[in-house]
Amino acid sequence: MKAIFKRNTMIYFKNPTTLFFSLIGSLIVFVLYILFLRASMLQQFKAIPGKGELLDLWMLGALLTVTGLTTSLTMLGQLINDKVNKKFMDFSLTPASLISLLCGYFLSACVVAFLMQLSAFAICSTYFSIKDGFFLSLEQILYSIAVMGISSLASSAFNLIICSLIQSEATLRAVTSILSAISGFITGAYIPIGSFSASVQTIIKSFPLSYSSSLFRRILMKPALAKLPDQTSSYLSQYLGLGYVWHNQLTSAFQDLLLLFASIFICLIILALLSKRLMHVSLSTQE
Repeated sequence: MKAIFKRNTMIYFKNPTTLFFSLIGSLIVFVLYILFLRASMLQQFKAIPGKGELLDLWMLGALLTVTGLTTSLTMLGQLINDKVNKKFMDFSLTPASLISLLCGYFLSACVVAFLMQLSAFAICSTYFSIKDGFFLSLEQILYSIAVMGISSLASSAFNLIICSLIQSEATLRAVTSILSAISGFITGAYIPIGSFSASVQTIIKSFPLSYSSSLFRRILMKPALAKLPDQTSSYLSQYLGLGYVWHNQLTSAFQDLLLLFASIFICLIILALLSKRLMHVSLSTQE
């Protein structure tokens, strides 16, 4: 497990092209927001005091989730590469179990996703602080880092299931392209969830990693929302996705956290149950 972890992280960070393309999803979100979305949304919220700060932090919450999702998927692309290049045949001859191998891939993806989220957070928060003149408190920064760790676990567990089932690099490229394109929508980075129809909102709320965006937004936006009247703050919390409405009740931070941990647990259980089948399929394609 340690050998796989070290090998994968070294391969990832030694390749500038891989680094760039793993961030393409979050870069698209950031560029589209700065160049096109921000101006129109400022007009929509022109009656709200401190609207620039609110919207920037709203977008940042989703961007961090997108970063964890896309970078962990790129990192786990090494699993597909190892299948294609028949590395699994070599691994099967070692004492390491498949669970141990999968743990190595999983941990390397978690570390990469966490570090890239941290980098995106530092760059974007610095940019917005300079542009809008606001600064995050130490408490906000520390809580955000904690959620990055949880988000990295959830993203990596979700993507490991996907990559375990993929058998070719062409399929991986297709999946990566699709996920990069839709990640901004399913995490609420382009359009507030309150602007979508009820059916689309249900899709977003059913995607576990959307609760990562909710947690980030709670941490980043709560101080700014606290300055607004209670009715306005309550409306914006629901409209912008600080929690999601189920059965006419907005989820709490604890419920968001619980759902995120539940998704991690379920993904890991699925991987454990499918581990023998995954090894059989991987080896059969290399014979």
